[in-house]
Amino acid sequence: MLTWIISFLSNRQIQVILENKYSSKLNINCGVPQGSILSPILFIILLSTLPQGILPIVSNELADDIAFSVTAKTMERAEMLMQDAIERLEGWCNSVKLNINIQKTKVMCFTSKRLNTPSLKLNGEDIEVVKKFKYLGMMLDAPYLTWEPHITMIIEKCTKNNNILRAIAGTKFGADRDSILKINEALNRSRIAYGCPAFLSASKTQLNRLEVLQNTALRIAIGAWRSTRICNLQVEANVVPITFYIQQQSISLYYKMKAKGPTHPVHTHIFNPNHRRNLVWTKLFKKPFAIQVESILNSWNLSNNPMLETLLYPIIPPWFNLGQLIEHDLVTPTNKSMGKEQNKQSVLETLRTKYHDYTHIYTDGSKSNDDKTGAAFLFHKTLPTQIGDSMRPQL
Repeated sequence: MLTWIISFLSNRQIQVILENKYSSKLNINCGVPQGSILSPILFIILLSTLPQGILPIVSNELADDIAFSVTAKTMERAEMLMQDAIERLEGWCNSVKLNINIQKTKVMCFTSKRLNTPSLKLNGEDIEVVKKFKYLGMMLDAPYLTWEPHITMIIEKCTKNNNILRAIAGTKFGADRDSILKINEALNRSRIAYGCPAFLSASKTQLNRLEVLQNTALRIAIGAWRSTRICNLQVEANVVPITFYIQQQSISLYYKMKAKGPTHPVHTHIFNPNHRRNLVWTKLFKKPFAIQVESILNSWNLSNNPMLETLLYPIIPPWFNLGQLIEHDLVTPTNKSMGKEQNKQSVLETLRTKYHDYTHIYTDGSKSNDDKTGAAFLFHKTLPTQIGDSMRPQL
């Protein structure tokens, strides 16, 4: 396999064609072939050699996007730690022949202090300090992270989508109500849902802007009057308010990270015990994500629900062949001419003979004509217990 990969990356050439004329061939000494399925995997393997930051530097990578973050009490301390991480990144990039685009590299500072303009350099050039930056689809704003630019971006895009809903809606033409609601869910709700657990720190004013946006789309979809009460509108469309939807998604994400435990990549950051030391929270010093979700759970009386811990990676490796665990041979061979009772006895005899020490679980599933599915399982196990000696034997 390694020899094949080396051959795949070696002796590659490039040639340009322009008006039926070919340029001379040039050898490619670095990079991976474009369009190949293997190329992204090889690039991710290369990024795995990226030197990890020394605490409190946190490094986050997704494909070719790399973000460094640091928390410090003073700007001087944060600048020193971040500059050291950038210099180590420069050294690693030089060793693997990668270049960092200075035009796409930005610095943001989130703080309540007035001195919030750090000075950092990359390859001897000053890195631009910005107030807004779009990272992985989320518009971040400094220094307070109010989410106002991101919500404004959502409203601008969804307002155009509402015009599409108006074009396909009508009393005598266009799509029916259910179709328009599904289109609204695909166009508008999907944009609002992306990263919405982060909106727990947004102000009520910003969340109300999303509420107005959703109500406008619902009025178009079901043909309601402007005077229709919002609660009736949401019931008719079977849609919950934006605030409840954000809380629901936040709770789901909270339990997902908590159930997977330390194996989840951000578990140690979300459930950091240091976050609970500050018991006084203000508009500037807002509650962390975990504490906000726990407050929501307490208000809904959901904080004491039991939870099973899950694993980030499956216990059974993907290369394990489950087919070898399937029993194909019965103790007493059967055929089509045998009756139902004889086949049943043969299966039960096999279970008693080969699997008497195993726990028996019976499962079944079915699918109806209207694409509805159902499943059931039966778990039969005898649990011996003893009643106190003071009880009568008849009990």
